[in-house]
Amino acid sequence: VACMQMACCVILCGASSVGKTTLATEWCKKNPEFHHIKEVARDVMKENSITRLDLEKSLKLKTDGKEFMELQLLILNRQNKIEQDLCGELNSFVSDRGPDPICYAELHCGKKAADWLLEQPAAKSCMQRYQSDNYLVAVLCPLSTTSDD
Repeated sequence: VACMQMACCVILCGASSVGKTTLATEWCKKNPEFHHIKEVARDVMKENSITRLDLEKSLKLKTDGKEFMELQLLILNRQNKIEQDLCGELNSFVSDRGPDPICYAELHCGKKAADWLLEQPAAKSCMQRYQSDNYLVAVLCPLSTTSDD
């Protein structure tokens, strides 16, 4: 990641509980010039009075996914805004989420839903930034455990 004359931006992606937030927190402790963008989904859900149970219930009922997709768009819009604001001020950051709403859209609502989300301005903006030289997008994978651990 090129960090000399521009901000360094690190996006951590991965399944739940693989250590994204832990890694981001530890990195920012050791590198105080980095801002930590904490998972925005929880804040967006809280602001909109949406609980995890609400999401699970709507997915189990096999609804059309409209509410789920609206939430994913809200999360993506917020992530995009935070990143744009920090990059505009040339601030380096580590984010413990990135294109996750697109992945969740495909996982729970199908490829057509993910494609729709990718066509939204926030997704296009994020994807364009993620391809720039000052961005590193890392996918963290769970480690399998064995009895020898």
